[in-house]
Amino acid sequence: MKKPKDISTEVLYRSGVNLAMSCQGNSAKRWVSTQPINGIASMGFTLIELLVVVLIIGILAAVALPQYQVAVGKSRVLSFLPIMRSILNAQEIYHMANGTYTSDIDELDIKIAYDSKGEQHISPWGEQRVYTIGDTTLTLYRDQHAVVAALAGVVINMYVTNAAYAECYTKSAQRGEKICKSLGTFSRESSNGYNLYSVHF
Repeated sequence: MKKPKDISTEVLYRSGVNLAMSCQGNSAKRWVSTQPINGIASMGFTLIELLVVVLIIGILAAVALPQYQVAVGKSRVLSFLPIMRSILNAQEIYHMANGTYTSDIDELDIKIAYDSKGEQHISPWGEQRVYTIGDTTLTLYRDQHAVVAALAGVVINMYVTNAAYAECYTKSAQRGEKICKSLGTFSRESSNGYNLYSVHF
């Protein structure tokens, strides 16, 4: 590019691009050349560098994501345990007034917002009724004096006899096993072969 015939010429270097500016009085003209200065090409990432970055991100995601899911599951369980304890405390009050327990949560002196309420039926564990609260399944057992919640891939059992204690187990998911381990300590193996973990709160 030819040098402008002007009073002053300023050459600026920006990312290897030759930028020429001339000033004539109150007017200014600018010439831009896309040719690299002194043979220096514009800097950028190579394909190999991008692939390495993608690979590192993938490795970090593979390591961190399972731990994040366990932490979220544990948090969900811990936030639901007080609700289960409140139900059992209400069961105790109901028992003192009526001499028996109930599987109908609406008969208890507690307000629980549930999405659906199943029909009362008899199972091998006695009379029970199933409720859904979001993606959590809550089962109230009259004869077992217990409340059971299934959420975050695990099952939580809690009994009237000790509302400050719960049992956590999972049927299949490896993530659920990690959630139970993070909540408590191994206590025993159930008759169905599930590992039960004691949860104190």
